[in-house]
Amino acid sequence: MKIVTNVRKSKSHLTVLRNIFGLYDDIVICSGWMKMCGLAEILPMIDGAISRGAKVAIYTNTLHAEVGCVAALQARPGLTHLNVETPYLHTKLFYGRKGDSFIAMVGSANITAGGLWKNEELSVVLFGKTSDAIHSQYAAYIKKLSLLMAA
Repeated sequence: MKIVTNVRKSKSHLTVLRNIFGLYDDIVICSGWMKMCGLAEILPMIDGAISRGAKVAIYTNTLHAEVGCVAALQARPGLTHLNVETPYLHTKLFYGRKGDSFIAMVGSANITAGGLWKNEELSVVLFGKTSDAIHSQYAAYIKKLSLLMAA
């Protein structure tokens, strides 16, 4: 486990996202707020993950996801996007799984310039095995999100 903050110019949250999009095969991103200034930074990472065959799901909040972000996500074949109206999605979860290993970053950062590198944000990054008890809790939450898509 480690703590991630946005130290000036280091773009620490972006570093973790590069790792997730570059190395993991099953990726889930939840961001209550999403602005193009933040999404533009990670679109190449998303495209790279999709092109290497990763499964990518992104959940946003209809009240706080910019229209351009929704269009950019929905225009990407191979990406699953759900823009949630109800319940109010405020989650900030960045998750990746490959084989029996996982990473999860949970904290205050949204997909915005402020969240990813400008604001002082704090997140916890966990690494583990899918057999770990904490992973079953992440898996249950992700399953709950996926059920929103089916509704």
